[in-house]
Amino acid sequence: MANKAQANLRYTKGYGDNFKKLRTSLIIDGKPCTVRQLAEKLLIAYSTISKIESEEREPTIEQVQIYHDFFNVPLDYLTGETTARNTDIVDICNYTGLSQEAIESIKKSIAKYPELRDILNSVLSSYFFEDILGYMNYYKELRNEEVKYHQLFERKGFNIENDLSLEDMDNYREISEKIDMCSLRMHKNIDHIANEITDIHKQYLLRKIERMRLNGKHTGTPE
Repeated sequence: MANKAQANLRYTKGYGDNFKKLRTSLIIDGKPCTVRQLAEKLLIAYSTISKIESEEREPTIEQVQIYHDFFNVPLDYLTGETTARNTDIVDICNYTGLSQEAIESIKKSIAKYPELRDILNSVLSSYFFEDILGYMNYYKELRNEEVKYHQLFERKGFNIENDLSLEDMDNYREISEKIDMCSLRMHKNIDHIANEITDIHKQYLLRKIERMRLNGKHTGTPE
């Protein structure tokens, strides 16, 4: 049966987390559903569900069908191709690479604060935003390199005389300087975006005041 599933479905790393999220999203007696409780509901062995969630084994086609019918989620979610449970936004998640939780959070925030729509569109299309993401990625790479040197220091000791070469120290200082530079550039770009948001919010307030005036609801000082 397992071979049949493997021959017809291709699973992506992370599919186990999706299965676990489905289980824990099911609330029973005010608490997230346990593996044993789900096993009873789906008539699938407790050990099988545990191994699927930990990705120790892939689910069979029949088991995928059971999860699909019970939780009403797309096949791509069960194979790990997407993190979107809602079929209406699967394409959005696949296109942007964002999770369903991120998309729903954006939608909820815009519904609650309509003025965020203009702000979000401006921020996401801004050069500064793209620049920040680039520096964040570079910053992460530099931090990883810094960790390697910390591990090297632990093995050799912090004293240069204790087999720590001048080249190692120079490389470490260079990485530290790049990290500081990266952090500074990110903060500068964040300041630019903050100024853009302030300007957009001011425009929103001015439009709102103008609408109130036109509707005869302006309560400010008469001209």
